[in-house]
Amino acid sequence: AATQTGFGLTGGGTFYVTGTQSTWKRFAYSVNAFAADSILLAFATGDPLNEFNGIPGTWMMIDNVKLKNSTGQLQDIYNHSFENWTPITWDNPNGWFTSNEYAIGQTPMPAEQSTDAYSGTYALELNTINSQRGDTLEGIATNGYFNQFGMAGGSPYTGQPDAVNYYYKYTPAGIDTAWGNIMF
Repeated sequence: AATQTGFGLTGGGTFYVTGTQSTWKRFAYSVNAFAADSILLAFATGDPLNEFNGIPGTWMMIDNVKLKNSTGQLQDIYNHSFENWTPITWDNPNGWFTSNEYAIGQTPMPAEQSTDAYSGTYALELNTINSQRGDTLEGIATNGYFNQFGMAGGSPYTGQPDAVNYYYKYTPAGIDTAWGNIMF
């Protein structure tokens, strides 16, 4: 189940995921973002917005992120289906910033490539882990980047979307949560 808190002036908000979702489930959110020209997405295990890193063992998978316009046409977000990854010291989905840079050498990593995909070959798997330093590290991915003020950036688009669609699976450890954040 997804519940929502907060709204931006042009649509969007934070959507909390609770309960177990063991098969791919479509998430669709209608927006009023006709004047906007870009979208900033973020997904995370735990609740970093409220400074809760989550419970190790929680994981969430994301795949097939798209914008839909009023004619029903879908527009892809860059690397929307997580098919393209670049190995640095860790694997990262192209066009997405993850929390992997804070967990070099960990197994599992906070963001991993999964072959359990809704469509295509790969999906993004986010994991809450115990770090080598003994703290809890949440899995985070955004198509923007983090700065001292929070998240910034995102993906430009040319259409006038009225919905955001993506597919997810989720398994919490205990009473943990995860979330998706959409900003225009």
